[in-house]
Order: sequence, then C-alpha cells, then structure tokens
Amino acid sequence: MFSLSDDPSRIQLFEKYADFPLPEDDAPLRLLEWKERTSHGESITIERATDLEHRPDCALRIIFAPLDLPESTTMRSLLYLFNKYYIPSNFISERLQSVARSFGSKTYSDGSECLWYHFLCKNINTEQDPLKPQYVTIKNPVYKPNFKGQSQADFSWIRAAFFLKFENAKTDDEDPSVKKSITLICFGASESLFERFSRLRERAEWNEALQDPIVLFDIVLDELYLQLDGVSWNLNEVYGDMERVRPLYLALV
Repeated sequence: MFSLSDDPSRIQLFEKYADFPLPEDDAPLRLLEWKERTSHGESITIERATDLEHRPDCALRIIFAPLDLPESTTMRSLLYLFNKYYIPSNFISERLQSVARSFGSKTYSDGSECLWYHFLCKNINTEQDPLKPQYVTIKNPVYKPNFKGQSQADFSWIRAAFFLKFENAKTDDEDPSVKKSITLICFGASESLFERFSRLRERAEWNEALQDPIVLFDIVLDELYLQLDGVSWNLNEVYGDMERVRPLYLALV
C-alpha cells in the first residue's frame, strides 16, 4: 500500500545510520488491546515485534515501541513496524532530519487512513542542594567531558513520535458489516502516557476511540503539554530568583 510519493531511499538511509549488521531483535514491546464488544482491555508484553503476527485481531491496539531512531539494537523492531503498518517514508524522513514538531496524514488505496506526529523539545533536569533546598541547579544526565561551556547545560531531549492508523478490519459472510481496526504506535513515549492509556483498560469509555480515533491524539497532546509545563517550571526554579532580583538591581544602578 505504499504510494508513488513514498521514497525508498529514506528507509535505506535509516538502515545505513543503524550501522549494519544488526543484532538479533531483542526489543520487547508493551501492548494495550481492546476487543470488540468488551468493556475492558488487557495489557501484555511481547518479546519482539514479530510476535505481533501471532496476536488475535482486536478493535483497538496501542503499541509502545522504542524511539524511532536508527540504532542497531532496536532496528529490527522498527523496520518490522514500518513495514507491517505501511508507515510512509515522510514519517521516517522527519526523524532523520530531527524535526522539532511535524504532523502528517495519508489515505491508502484500500481506504485506510493514518495520521502521525513527531515531537522534539529541549529537556531540563534539575536537582536541589541537600544542604540548601532553595538552591536548584540544572543537572545534565548526558555528560560531555569535552564540552567547555556553561555549567548550566543539559544535553538531554524530550523526543517521541506517534503513528495512528485506522483501517477496515476483515469481515466474514456471517457479519458483512465493516468494522474499524485502530492501531496507535507510540515511539519513545513517556511512562506517564503508558499509565494514562493503561487506566482506560478499566473504563467502558474506550469505545469513544472507535467512533473518533483522533481522540487518542487528544490524550497524547495533553501529556506532551504536561511535560512541557514541567520543563517550564524547572526553569523557573533555577532562574526565578534571578528574574526577581534583576529589577531591584537595575533600580539601584
């Protein structure tokens, strides 16, 4: 179901950056699944992406996969997901180009549709001085020994990608009605997003996603907002006192 607009060279470049040969696929995936006409979902973990072939059909499946970076340890899982769900080359290209934010959509020849979203934002980690709790500094979890710059430097990032696909499920002669099969793949998503979707397993409202799959993106964007809000408050803890003292300093000068 790839189209004329897809660019095979993007997959080839992705593979090149992953540094072949690839090791065996050992990246487990966490799944949340809901079946038609059930009130509760289930959570399972599979050892590798190819185990999806043995999973029964379901109305809604949310897959938590590794971040869509071209790394050798996760490459086999990512390539399998790209191929199984016919993920467009545009999606792959956006990660290769390290876009900050992007949104795209596509309609396949069989009537299936997909939407995707890439997200990249500067992260800020902070820590308190155990002897002076009011003293907060930026803590860099990605240490760069050759970097001779400011001490208040953090080289970590908040990165994630989300691919939503809704397609016509297979039907039989006994039930000729067309049903939707919805898949949301969360690449590199936060643990808080996994927990939020997990809570939906106990709620009958999950059926809303069958009527309007875009509601899943509402949840994703709300969680990303909370992450950004946390980064803003972390910055406030570090530099808030400076901002409060600065007007007084200028007045004295």
